[in-house]
This record gives sequence, structure tokens and C-alpha cells, in this order.
Amino acid sequence: MRQRSLALAGLLLLLGASAAAAAGIRVSVTPHAAASTSTFMVSYVAPTKTGVVGSKRIRDEVRAQTGSVSAGCQSLKAQFVPAAQRGQHVRVALRAGTGWCSGTYSGKLVELVSLVCPPEAMCPQYLRIRTLGTFTFVVD
Repeated sequence: MRQRSLALAGLLLLLGASAAAAAGIRVSVTPHAAASTSTFMVSYVAPTKTGVVGSKRIRDEVRAQTGSVSAGCQSLKAQFVPAAQRGQHVRVALRAGTGWCSGTYSGKLVELVSLVCPPEAMCPQYLRIRTLGTFTFVVD
């Protein structure tokens, strides 16, 4: 029983260490502060290849949200990133169709991993979500 507990603790430590090592990608946003009609450019260096990789589909997504909510403005934006190669400089434009709400936005770059299965095949449905990096910007 003690060996099983030690093995489980070691596995959890290994999983935590690998997630921590992969996270912490430097994500920048320009401009840092702007008007409600502005476009914000989020940029980073891709830590891994995205797209279909073997039997997995790896996608990056940029998400930004503020707690300041008003009628007629956008307080949340999520956008998928086009497929990229490892080491590629990636830039994603965040635009608010109705205009951004005023306030500070907390953003994050997340990695989504799922299985790719042949059509009509029994395929386990899962999605692994991992935060790669964070950023903030301000709307005046």
C-alpha cells in the first residue's frame, strides 16, 4: 500500500513538474492601453507545433475577459490561433465587434488537445486544457 502511495505521489509530482515547465510562455499585447474601438495584438513564440500531430489535434486559443460589464460592449473574447510550427512567432488580433467594455482585461493563452479519429470510429471524447501564459491590457 505504501509503495502504491509513493508511486502515485511520484506520478503527480512528475505531471505537475512537466506542466509547470511547459507553462510560463511569455505573451505580450500591444497596445497595453487603448480606446474601446482598438485592436489588440497578442504575440508569443509557439512552444510546440499545433494542428494535427499524429493522433492528436493541438490548438492554441487566446482568451481575454474583464469584470467590468456594460450593455452594448464586449467583456469577453476568445479566439483560436492558426496552426503554427514550434518556435514560430505568432500574432493574433483581438477585435471587439461592438467595442470593448472599459476596464482591465485578464488574458491567457491556452492549449487545447483532443484526439483525432477516423470518421464513424468509436473515439473517446476528451479535451485537455492547459494555460501556457497570461497577459493583461486596459481599455479606457
